[in-house]
Amino acid sequence: MGSTISAGGPLKARVEVQDPDGAADAVTLVELVGPGGAVLAAFAPGSPSANLLWEPEIPASAGFAYLRVTTVSGLSGGPGVTAWTAPVWLSD
Repeated sequence: MGSTISAGGPLKARVEVQDPDGAADAVTLVELVGPGGAVLAAFAPGSPSANLLWEPEIPASAGFAYLRVTTVSGLSGGPGVTAWTAPVWLSD
């Protein structure tokens, strides 16, 4: 699951997050997560957003990374993490 990308150095990612439910379930935090659950980069919009664009850099040394999205309303109905992506694997 996920893709493998040959990396000779850091990679620039383009992340677009859209939530069709709008403000009731808007995005509050997007994190780029690496090995051991380490947060490699994070983006928190100034106010909850239903649509956002973020361009983080992924260090090639990470080996892999995935995105974790937190919204106003989580899976259980309260605030929390509601989406994850498949990992992107990095090779030298």
